[in-house]
Amino acid sequence: MDLTKQPPRSPYCTAVLGLMGAARASDKARAEINGTIGEYQFGRDSGLDGRTLGFLALSPDEFFEAVKACPDDQSLSASLKDKTNKTIEEIKAYNESQRNRTPQDEQTRQRFEQRKQNINRPDIKMMSDMLDAEDMHEFGPPTDLTSQPPRSAHSGSLLGIVCLARMADKARAKISGTLGEYKYGEDSGLDRNTLAFIGLTADEFLEGVRQSPDDAALARWLPQRIHKTDAEIAEWNTERRARGPWNDEVREMFDRRANAVGRPDLTTFLELLDMEDAHDFPH
Repeated sequence: MDLTKQPPRSPYCTAVLGLMGAARASDKARAEINGTIGEYQFGRDSGLDGRTLGFLALSPDEFFEAVKACPDDQSLSASLKDKTNKTIEEIKAYNESQRNRTPQDEQTRQRFEQRKQNINRPDIKMMSDMLDAEDMHEFGPPTDLTSQPPRSAHSGSLLGIVCLARMADKARAKISGTLGEYKYGEDSGLDRNTLAFIGLTADEFLEGVRQSPDDAALARWLPQRIHKTDAEIAEWNTERRARGPWNDEVREMFDRRANAVGRPDLTTFLELLDMEDAHDFPH
């Protein structure tokens, strides 16, 4: 894991213990072991790591030692499960709190505003979206989806709209001919719903991505064409994140896919997509 050449996984990634922040912390710990952590910070120097480890009731040293002893996400998840008594329900509640986390005090809010200016992203509202946006600013969005997954559908790192950044990554991959097994536009149920919400066709969105060399440019192009209130976006985000199987046929398909990635506890499609990404691109 060389974080001078690539970012750690998104804070939204739940590949380790099903817990937001844990996979990202493990990537930084492995980079610390290798001496390749670059400008990233691990443990006490990271607010996200502090919250993640605080939830697990583990010290940075304890987490670090667990990472050193475990070669992959599966063994690390098993180790952390043995070290903590957190239930699936507690983990899901924690994840929801982190997905909607905004600056909690004036000092943090001022730093957050400065970070937005530094990457020219005034549209960022949530703390986890800021980390995604800073990673994309530093390393660029993923374009080759044969070697890495698109961003989590949970990410609101474009205009605060969940699913939008993931669709943009797939659009870039389609343009470059590296979409791999992923589907874009009308071939994807998630994209179809997202396009209907923002009021663009798949070709219109693709053209916007083609005209925009990075997320900052796309975040300037989109508001000229998307006219959604904060309340409408919040409702969309809540509905998307909560959406699970809606009939027996879909439930059968969902359960089959969840079992295939070893997570029969999953209940929503966005969780399932995250775990399928982690399964297809293991760390």
